[in-house]
Amino acid sequence: MQECIHMRSFIGWVGGKSCLAGKIVKLFPAHKTYVEVFGGAGWVLFKKDPKISRAEFYNDINGDLVNLFRVVKHRPSELVERLNLVLHSRETFREFYNQELSPNDEVERAARFYYVTRSSFGCVPWKGWGYSKKDKPKTLRNLEFLTRISKRLENVYIDNRSYEKIIQGLDSKDTLFYLDPPYWIEGEKFYQHNFSLQDTEQLRAFLDKIKGKFILSYNDNPNVRYLYRGFKIQSTSPIHYSMNNKRKTVRRRSEIIISNF
Repeated sequence: MQECIHMRSFIGWVGGKSCLAGKIVKLFPAHKTYVEVFGGAGWVLFKKDPKISRAEFYNDINGDLVNLFRVVKHRPSELVERLNLVLHSRETFREFYNQELSPNDEVERAARFYYVTRSSFGCVPWKGWGYSKKDKPKTLRNLEFLTRISKRLENVYIDNRSYEKIIQGLDSKDTLFYLDPPYWIEGEKFYQHNFSLQDTEQLRAFLDKIKGKFILSYNDNPNVRYLYRGFKIQSTSPIHYSMNNKRKTVRRRSEIIISNF
């Protein structure tokens, strides 16, 4: 069991584990390789102590998100320089979100994606621009903070593959996989790409065959509990989810943590 460190993610992301990250890292068993399969904002990665793993991997299927992580890792000062040139407005948001002009390079691509995500309603770009009385871009231009993030990512491998390929490529008895997949939430458009029940079943069947250990976080759903019967399932306290700048609670949702050890 490890203690969590005090580092937060640099980006908001739907389904991020800011509230559960500390609890999750304390469940980590001994391992040599750590893999964050559905990387997202990387909250668990940033909470864990890098010293407990010989190798760390961040992976996500979203190419824009992966490009952002790579730019923050290798070129944080250039990212801040680009962001300093961006005005905070609905028109800028629309132009970047609709990709009216193609980015010139990976740094500009990262700056636009970062801006759109951090300036959107609830950090969910497809829900539109999120107005705030505060100057949101100030949080995007904090070079000192991004430099600390860059240092944390220094020895992290960043990949852009499907969960099947990343797990197959790194599976071993000494590997720990953390998975935070899109939740199966019937009738809701909570994610841009929701998991269907079939997707959830396929992931369950895939995890049944791996050599390594896994920790999986999921919304507390009776179908998911049934699918993962036989594995260890822990309940968590209901979590408040908010989706606007006034921190208005949208819902309280209980989550579960599933593991094969």
